[in-house]
Amino acid sequence: MPTDTSFGKVRNFDDFCRKALDSTNLWNVRTAGGTTPAITLAANGLVRIVGDGTDGDIDQLNDMVIYRPSAGGLIVEWRCIFRTSIADGEWFIGLTDEDAAETPIQVSTADAQTDAATDGAGFCYTGAGTANWKACSVINGTSRTPVACNQGGVTTPAVGTYQTFRIVLNVDGDADFYINGIWQARIDLAVTPGTLLAPSIGQQTGGTARGFDADYRYVGCGRV
Repeated sequence: MPTDTSFGKVRNFDDFCRKALDSTNLWNVRTAGGTTPAITLAANGLVRIVGDGTDGDIDQLNDMVIYRPSAGGLIVEWRCIFRTSIADGEWFIGLTDEDAAETPIQVSTADAQTDAATDGAGFCYTGAGTANWKACSVINGTSRTPVACNQGGVTTPAVGTYQTFRIVLNVDGDADFYINGIWQARIDLAVTPGTLLAPSIGQQTGGTARGFDADYRYVGCGRV
């Protein structure tokens, strides 16, 4: 923690309880044929991401690429809910190293990992694949081994049920993954610790129109 200030952590909590996302100064929204991610005036405010059903289309919400684990650790938490079918398509909830129209990390139906990001960490789910969310990361272009998140029971998403996803990165770039407050996995050397990262969620649509919501995003990072 810096010695010149009592505010040694950068913290930001976005509860999406307003009329619109600030896509000029804070949030970056990406869509490919679907509905641009936007705040919907549901109870307490939500960001809604809706795909149009064109296979391979990517819809994404990215924060600013300004947070690095080596600054004293990095925590990101998302609370999300699926509103429609999860039978197909791919989802990512976590952090990535750039603001781009991509699914940063994906797992195949057989849990083989592919990466669009060079550095990133998060939870991946493939609707046509195996049960449970997978804890995944990529460090300097090298995939780490996905880990099934099944501590405390099955974590497969269900339509209409909220889940909370937390990633804790230490100064060495090691990551701990939590779902609903329960520790799920540890990936050592998950990301390059000095690389700037952005909280990110997104989906790659399968052959059916589908969507999910984000209730909030929290990020906390060392200031140095």
